[in-house]
Formats: sequence, C-alpha cells, structure tokens
Amino acid sequence: MRYLFLLCLFTQAFCADHVKNFPPDLLRRLPNMIIHEGKADEGHSWRIHTSTDATEKQPHKLLVWLHGTGGSGNEYIEPHAPFFADAGYALLVFEKEKYHSWKIDQLQATLTDVGKLKHINADRPVLMGYSLGGQIALRLWKRKPEAYGG
Repeated sequence: MRYLFLLCLFTQAFCADHVKNFPPDLLRRLPNMIIHEGKADEGHSWRIHTSTDATEKQPHKLLVWLHGTGGSGNEYIEPHAPFFADAGYALLVFEKEKYHSWKIDQLQATLTDVGKLKHINADRPVLMGYSLGGQIALRLWKRKPEAYGG
C-alpha cells in the first residue's frame, strides 16, 4: 500500500510534464492490458484497466481514481495502469461531461456496476483522488473505513 501511495505522489510531482504527449490509444495497443468501458444505470461512465492476468480465480483489486474539480486528470493516472496491473490492481477512471462535483449515490452505483466484472475484486476498493476527488475519498473512508482498502 505504501508503494501505491508513493507512486501516486510521484505521478503528480514528476510525471505531469511527461504525459502531455501521451497517446491515449497506447494502452489499448499493449498486449497484456485489457480495457473495459461501461456506464452504470444510475451512475457514471467508466473505464477500467486490467492486465490479462486478472481472472475470476485471481481477480485484480479495484483502485479508484476520483477526479478533481475542472477535469478528470485521467491523462496523468492512466499511463500508470500497467504498473498498477503488475501489482494486482485494476485502475478505474470516470468519464463525465462535467467535472465540478461528485454525487455519492452515483459513485456507489458505479462501484456496484464495476463489481459485477468477474475478474475484479471490488469488495474493498482502494480510493485515491486529486483535489475534490481526494476530499471525496477521505469522506467515503471516514464514513465507513471497513468498506475500503485505503
């Protein structure tokens, strides 16, 4: 868990300039990565990155990226999906029209939807976020810490 936290700090501190030219389609072309996309009925549109190693018998743990106000920040976190996958985590990001707020019920509906994927262990997702997303992660964890892996 410490490794994951430090990697996230590293991402923001060092990599911001290096991912400006990151081709979004690159992750789709990696032979060991799989991208699933969907939209929860009462939730958000989502995209999840896993490796081909994730199976029903050995699912990846869910790592949830919560965006800040003004934008998704996906361009900063998605390039790291292969590293998370190597550590046994599936990276979940959101696609929304407006990035100015979070609604807890929609977030919960999305987590429930993603939890239906057989190769994902969504029982105790790890939450991480930037700005508003970090505040929401802390609020969710404070309400029910046993429901989240960090």
